[in-house]
Amino acid sequence: MPLSGTGYSLLQFLGQFHTLESSAASATPVITYISRQEWQRRKLNPDDHRALVKALDDLHRRYGYEVNVVEMDKLSQREQLSLAARTTVRPTFYPMQRF
Repeated sequence: MPLSGTGYSLLQFLGQFHTLESSAASATPVITYISRQEWQRRKLNPDDHRALVKALDDLHRRYGYEVNVVEMDKLSQREQLSLAARTTVRPTFYPMQRF
């Protein structure tokens, strides 16, 4: 099922991600998806969110990538900075979203 508003390209990317090389050849990619599902606005619909989390979990199981699905407002500033520093891939769906 494609993600609403994003087309099929994101799921294609997630499925093909294993063919991309990490910036550090021996490093395990660290994928961080910042969830906003608890917010009142600017969030994915529930089915799209579940599909994305499942695709990310599949990447973890199949290729051993580190996958983080986080709500940044529930992390301390130190945890946020540490995670941001380690993250190599961060899918985003919201205009102007930054760590």
